[in-house]
Amino acid sequence: MLNYLRDDDEVIVLSLDRLGRNSADLTEIMEAIRHKGATLNILNLPSFNSIENPNLRNLITNIIIELYKYMAQEERETIKVRQRQGIEIAKRQGKYHGKVREYGPHSPNRQKRFIYKEACRLLTRREQGEKLTKRQIARMLGIAPVTLYRIEKYRAEES
Repeated sequence: MLNYLRDDDEVIVLSLDRLGRNSADLTEIMEAIRHKGATLNILNLPSFNSIENPNLRNLITNIIIELYKYMAQEERETIKVRQRQGIEIAKRQGKYHGKVREYGPHSPNRQKRFIYKEACRLLTRREQGEKLTKRQIARMLGIAPVTLYRIEKYRAEES
């Protein structure tokens, strides 16, 4: 949409949260709209069309938008904190054990369980002196090197 905006276009959005993900994203999009010469109309915000001075109208609108952005960001952060606290409580009560590891000896996926066991076998051969690089092992197994490092970390935790 931003690529097609021209002077005197109007962007109509139901609410600020439909325009961007966070405060920085919203600011960037709103600046891009303003830079193109278009106006932004947010339907769930108060309209200050009765104020005749355009500079005053823009100032008040910007203050309201900044306030909404701040409130939305604070709400997101509060939700994350509460979610983290809930997970900690569930862990203490034994109700939450975390995500099942994708690659591991108990993986529900047979192929990934096999890849884990093969990776462990090849890493053991490497430790015993065989000339295998981790990148070669990853290629042999058809996995990313990062995945091999994760498997190696899991293997060390089990030992």
